[in-house]
Amino acid sequence: MGVELTSDSGCECYVAHIPWLWLLNVAMDYGWKPAGTKDASYGYNPQAGWNGSYFSNCGQYITAADATAISAGLSLAILDQAQLSIMPPGLNERYIALLTKMKDFFLKGGFRID
Repeated sequence: MGVELTSDSGCECYVAHIPWLWLLNVAMDYGWKPAGTKDASYGYNPQAGWNGSYFSNCGQYITAADATAISAGLSLAILDQAQLSIMPPGLNERYIALLTKMKDFFLKGGFRID
């Protein structure tokens, strides 16, 4: 089980839940400040019961500005050679590949999480 991401440009990407949570945490570690998602039906509206979560797959929407900020955080993580040097051989290549793929996806505009 995971999340299906669909960008405003029509690109789609599937990410399993644990890597999705990890990606968001990496982006936060490198400066991303979550703006909160918009409920697919109501927009960002805590009174309607929506809390802006990124962690479910309910059709919520991440704005283009927030997606760009996530991408910026992931870009910084890719450049952090000190972090990469402590990873087991082979893992850092997969780490960089996933971060790069998702960094590029987030630059395609806002997206929906299903």
